[in-house]
Amino acid sequence: MKTLKQIGLLAITLWHTAYAGPIHSKLTGTWDLKDFVLISQDGEESLFCEGAKGKIIYEHGGGVAVAINCEDPEKFLFYSGTFEIKGDDVIHEITNSNRADLIGKKLSRKIELTDTRLLLTGRFGNGSLRIEWTKPLQTASKESRENLAYLTHLKLKPGTQDAFLKEVKKIVAFSRSEPGNIAWFVQQSIDDPTEVVFYTRWVNQAAIEWHLSAPPLAKYIQNTSVLLAEPAKLTKYRPLDLNH
Repeated sequence: MKTLKQIGLLAITLWHTAYAGPIHSKLTGTWDLKDFVLISQDGEESLFCEGAKGKIIYEHGGGVAVAINCEDPEKFLFYSGTFEIKGDDVIHEITNSNRADLIGKKLSRKIELTDTRLLLTGRFGNGSLRIEWTKPLQTASKESRENLAYLTHLKLKPGTQDAFLKEVKKIVAFSRSEPGNIAWFVQQSIDDPTEVVFYTRWVNQAAIEWHLSAPPLAKYIQNTSVLLAEPAKLTKYRPLDLNH
């Protein structure tokens, strides 16, 4: 027989599950950054940076990824990890970030949510922050959950394999840590070591869009473009329906 304490804990758990369910469903998807404001202890407001653009992705499976770029290329923010909802709060547990001080941290943000607007507020240093995200209504009502794959064909300049390998190790490690990445494989031609193929698979289009906006990818492209003998060739694939 369950004790009153056990029954009480069970009731609280069921209440949180029922309460978080609709929020979780409405929260999942890709949101575009509209405004990122920092608020000092004195109430003075300032922008996180000039020309900020970014995305946040909440996955149905509990993954979260954030990427924010600024006009100043040296000032950017990205992180990925998991999220959970507790009452009116969403908690991001960070496993990967360009800021080492964020890795392993849990960030709690108060949620205000509609179908097309997401407002996150919370503590930031000695002050607070307010981040507003938006989602077009058509995207909010129907967002693709179809797995997608890319084949990327690369032709390297002779003698650049070692430099290329150094950069590839970094981007593969980062990409595999993204919650939207299912697989990332690198293959090299047996006949011509300057020919390389990437096979990547993603949970949906939103995960690809987040990956393409992430600063580490921009850095990888910048560092490897001079190593290529010709532009990379990308082909996008969707699952083949074998039931017909």
